[in-house]
Amino acid sequence: MTASEIKRFKIMLESRLAALWGRVRNRNSIAIENTADTMDEVRLAEERDLAIQILGRDFAELRLVEAALARLEDGSYGSCLRCEEPIRSNRLCVMPHAAFCVGCQELAESEMTEFSPAEAATSMVRPKPNESTIHSPPGRPPRLARPVRRNPTRTVAA
Repeated sequence: MTASEIKRFKIMLESRLAALWGRVRNRNSIAIENTADTMDEVRLAEERDLAIQILGRDFAELRLVEAALARLEDGSYGSCLRCEEPIRSNRLCVMPHAAFCVGCQELAESEMTEFSPAEAATSMVRPKPNESTIHSPPGRPPRLARPVRRNPTRTVAA
């Protein structure tokens, strides 16, 4: 990767970082408002939930951009973190914070197919082989069977 390409990607990443910081600082849409009308409260709660989801997504992207800037500083930017092959420049133009080449990204996403996208983004926990699972419909992640809970303080009279 040439010095001019690195400089161009650094400018792209820094501008994206500034834009994301501007968005996450503006948290006015999360404020809790009380209204006399129940339907208005429901609508405001839905808008607040959406704003929280967007804020979470922005923070996740912020971490990715900061990690890409750190890779720029240490000289590993543009190389796949998994296979260490160069990431194509057209991929970096579209997604300058990309950490994986297309092949490794597809592989990582295929490994996460048993989770929903939200679970994949927040958790890497998978059931252990010896844990029993409840069979879920196709396309849904398997759920762990809940253990039977016994009340240890309850005594049985003989």
